[in-house]
Amino acid sequence: MNKKLLEYELRSTEAFCLQVASVFTDDEATYRPQEGLMTVAQQLAHVAQTVDWFLEGASSPQGFNLDFESLAKEIQKVGALPDVKAWVKRSFESARGFLNELQEASLSDPLPPGPILGGMPKAAIFLGIIDHTAHHRGVLAMYARTSGKVPPMPYEAAPAWEK
Repeated sequence: MNKKLLEYELRSTEAFCLQVASVFTDDEATYRPQEGLMTVAQQLAHVAQTVDWFLEGASSPQGFNLDFESLAKEIQKVGALPDVKAWVKRSFESARGFLNELQEASLSDPLPPGPILGGMPKAAIFLGIIDHTAHHRGVLAMYARTSGKVPPMPYEAAPAWEK
């Protein structure tokens, strides 16, 4: 797998997600279309948390943390939207740093055994980050629509290939 392409995809994924989230003001951080769903801030916190979760799982000999209840409780505590967006940025920066520290050949190294990507090449975590974030970007677009907003086109935020 090509590290340069993965790095670009991580930058694009972050930019697309934050572009869609840009429609929400800090006053709308607690918006959710119905009770029981995550708020806008919690959706973004979950994105950041999951990026971190993928990196930790790929780095740990034990594999991925499967205590999803504790992870869910952590994002219940989030507050201001600027803080959560900063967490998203830090998490994606960490993902790019993790990728850049890997040797190209290490992308093929197997992940620890277990029910989450067990034995898959390490590069699979980056694809997981991209796919998971795209899902939550879509959820945020739906939140925008249900609140009467038009979500911005995510691809207008695409970063340049060379950086």
